[in-house]
Formats: sequence, C-alpha cells, structure tokens
Amino acid sequence: MTEGANGGTTLELQGQLIGPWIGELEQLCAPLMRRGTRLNLDLNAVSFVAYDGVQLLCALRCQGVTIGDCSTFVLEQLRTGAAHGT
Repeated sequence: MTEGANGGTTLELQGQLIGPWIGELEQLCAPLMRRGTRLNLDLNAVSFVAYDGVQLLCALRCQGVTIGDCSTFVLEQLRTGAAHGT
C-alpha cells in the first residue's frame, strides 16, 4: 500500500485474484472507501482474476476506485465482466 501526496492510496496487487484473496481485497478496500480515500488499484503484477474477482473489481470501479496498469489479459477480463453487467 502506497499513500500519495494527494491523499490517495494505491494498492499494488500481485499474482492471481482468486479464492480468499477476493474477500481480502474487499475487506481492505471497504474501510478506505468509507473514509473517502481516493483509491487506486495497480494490477500490473496480476496474471489472472477469477470471476468473483472480476465482479468485485467492476463494483469497485463503479464506486470510484481507479483500476490501472493491467495486463492485456486482465483488461479483457474486466471488459468482458463489465459487458455482462458485473
């Protein structure tokens, strides 16, 4: 977790967003968002996102979280998830 000078926080995720890590991410983001923290997720080192993770990321994005620095594969997962209403 990196806190920027502008009051925003960047979470740098690594590996795969699967199983229990989806819940961990949700639990980490929830209090930050309640405090009004500008939240950014750096997915540069994420190689795969499970369906439930795509749903969570799409929901977070709808709540104002910035999601960036994705691989082409993960970006396509997010586009497909958003197109299916997740």
